[in-house]
Amino acid sequence: MRLVAPAQRRAVLTPEQPEEQGEHHEHVDGPAGAPHDDAAPRLVLLGAERHHARREGVGGVEAPGHHRQDEPEHRLLEGREDQVDDPRSIEKPMGISAAEVDAVADKAARLGAFAAVPLAQRYQPFATRARELLAEGRFGPLAHIYVRINRPGPARYPGWDSPWMLDPAEAGGCLRNLGPHGLDMFLFLTGEEAEVTGAQLSAHGQRVEDYASVLLRSTSGILGTIEVGNGFPRNGTDGEWKIAGRDAILALKDGILRLATASGDETTPSADLVAPYFTAVRDALDHWRRGAPPPISVHDCARAVRLIDQAYERAGRSS
Repeated sequence: MRLVAPAQRRAVLTPEQPEEQGEHHEHVDGPAGAPHDDAAPRLVLLGAERHHARREGVGGVEAPGHHRQDEPEHRLLEGREDQVDDPRSIEKPMGISAAEVDAVADKAARLGAFAAVPLAQRYQPFATRARELLAEGRFGPLAHIYVRINRPGPARYPGWDSPWMLDPAEAGGCLRNLGPHGLDMFLFLTGEEAEVTGAQLSAHGQRVEDYASVLLRSTSGILGTIEVGNGFPRNGTDGEWKIAGRDAILALKDGILRLATASGDETTPSADLVAPYFTAVRDALDHWRRGAPPPISVHDCARAVRLIDQAYERAGRSS
């Protein structure tokens, strides 16, 4: 059995792509010197997870050594949704509309298939600490959750031989690409459904947006503000994560995790920004090996993508 994680964009790849489509596979069998077992199960990874798995020496992983960047991965989806019954890990956002993602999620549900999505920000220190404080009731009634993820500018995509990332018919903009992380965090921490109450987009010289601001309200009335963009002037991130209640505010900014309460502030340095991706790959593989459901499933991703569609509608444009 294999798990598959497409790289940047779309939903389902076959476990093996023929050489003429620009793919070949290499095995990542764990720490250097570990024996290779052709019969052992493999986690097939494409895109960012491939690098993280190699760097960490994750065992039981099969990673393509080459991936064509010059065409959108949804072209590899065409005619292959029937293969979602293979266990796999699928990179967000899985599609350019909720209808596409819901189709994959529905198929996985009908088949009882293992279909994980590495929404890795759930594993970062902010999310872990927020969940602990929520369980302890330290926030009191929640008021607001704020997320900002502002990554380098859109010129990076042609530089990666991925110009299709700037084509709204193939990829959508930063809201489609980065939005799942922030929207999923809102859903994850509130534990509630939500609706988009407002959204605005900006674009400068491209057909896709380079910044988006989305307003949310949960079922019980918790408010959310999610900002995502491709506007940081160098390699890096302008980011912030915050959850606020009556009795406490927890925020992660500039590598510092700060808890503000009536008695004062507690501050701790945060972890490496890419560390959550290692954890997400390991956790999905561990759950599959145990026969457990995915820790984060295609259904979780679909909930976030539905909010993205709502945001585009509110902003008065489609992706």
